[in-house]
Amino acid sequence: MTRQFLRFAAVLFALICTATTVVNAAPTITNLGNIPGGDQTFGIALSGNGTTVVGSAENSLTVVGRAFRWTAGTGAQDIGPSDATLSSVANGVNADGSVVVGSFGNLTSEASRWTAATGAVGIGFLPGGTVSFANKVSASGSVVVGLAYDDNGIHSIRWTAATGMQALPDPSGFGYSAGATDVSADGSVIVGFNANKDGVLSADRAYRYTDAGGYQDLGVQPGFLRSVASAVSGDGNTVVGFSQLDPAAFGTVTGVYRWTQSTGLVRCSSMMKPAPTRPR
Repeated sequence: MTRQFLRFAAVLFALICTATTVVNAAPTITNLGNIPGGDQTFGIALSGNGTTVVGSAENSLTVVGRAFRWTAGTGAQDIGPSDATLSSVANGVNADGSVVVGSFGNLTSEASRWTAATGAVGIGFLPGGTVSFANKVSASGSVVVGLAYDDNGIHSIRWTAATGMQALPDPSGFGYSAGATDVSADGSVIVGFNANKDGVLSADRAYRYTDAGGYQDLGVQPGFLRSVASAVSGDGNTVVGFSQLDPAAFGTVTGVYRWTQSTGLVRCSSMMKPAPTRPR
C-alpha cells in the first residue's frame, strides 16, 4: 500500500464527512505537469489558500521519488534535497504554501522542512533514532508533526525551531503512539492514533492531543476493531478518520467517521478498501 494512496484516501474521507452542499459550477481540471526529467506526479496535500499543491514526483526509469511543489506561476518544481539520488516526498504544506514538510532518504528516512530560502532541510531524529517522517504542518509553518523511532520504538512527534524534535508523551493503556497525522492551524491540537489498547494487537484508537489535556481517546465505531484519525479542522474541534475490522485483511470493511466534542464519533459511511499498513 503506497503512502500516496493512503493520503488520497484520508482526503476522500474528509470530503465525505464534511461536504454539506453541492455547488453547481462547471468543474475544471488543471494538469500539474511533471518536474524536469519526471513522468509522474502524485498530489498529496493542498495549501489552505488553494494555490499550492505538494506531493511526490517520479521518473519511471530511475524510480527515484522526488518531492514537488506546484503553483500556477511556477509549475511543478522539484523541492527534494540537492542530492538528486535521494528519494523524497512532500506530505504537508502550510496555509499560504510557503512551508512544505515531508521526508527524504534511501536506506533510512529523515523528516524534512522546505522553504524557498532554505531548500529542503532535515529536521532531525529522536535521541538514538535514525528514522523520522513529517506528515503535516501548522498554518504558519512553525509546528511540524509526524512520527519517529528511537531505541524504544515508534512515537508521535512534534517539531518546532525552538524545541527541535520531541516525542509526545507515552499514552497510558496503549503499547505505543503510532504517529501524528495532522495538526490544527495554531499547532495546539494534534491528531493521530495510539496502538494496541489494553495489550490487544491492532486495537488502535484515534486520538486528539493537547498539552493541557493529553490524549483524548476518540473511541471506535461499534463492531470495529480499530480507529485512525486522518485530519483535524483548523480550529481543532472537528476530526475525521476511519474505523476498520481486521487491518491485516485485504478488502477489510472500513467505516468513515466525523468526531466533535458534542457528538462524539459519528459514522458517515462504510466501504471496502485495502487496509493501510501501520508501523510496528
